[in-house]
Amino acid sequence: MDKDCFPVIFADGPQTASILELNRFDLVFFTGSPIIGKKVYQAASAHLTPVVLELGGKNPVWLDDTADIATAAKRILWGRCTNTGQICLAPEYVLLPEKIIPQFIKCLQQAALEMYGGSAELSQSYSGKIINKHHFDRITQLLGATNGKESFSRT
Repeated sequence: MDKDCFPVIFADGPQTASILELNRFDLVFFTGSPIIGKKVYQAASAHLTPVVLELGGKNPVWLDDTADIATAAKRILWGRCTNTGQICLAPEYVLLPEKIIPQFIKCLQQAALEMYGGSAELSQSYSGKIINKHHFDRITQLLGATNGKESFSRT
């Protein structure tokens, strides 16, 4: 894309609000949280600037026992890990019969090895970056809550 014709600005919440107050744009496309999305929308409305908000979704995946579990696991992992899962189509959770959970986990582990090797930190394919310390700490806390073990709801 022509950078002069289609400028892209990366900014955090406060920076985005300031930019929108100072400049008029033809269109604002924002990806982020609903809290910041409301601020972006409000700031853009002062100039009647059209806004596209991608505020994240909950994208379930349903697998039944007729699915090709290995292929599904590869595709689910790819979708979840692309751009650290920060895309609107990233699978959020998987619904599947209890009897195929062990097979699914093994296939996910195998897919991760194929994608990233034995050490994600050393992989040229892994690009997991967390946007800021707040989100890093939130994710770290979530991982600590499960002690690094899988947690499943059997409802």
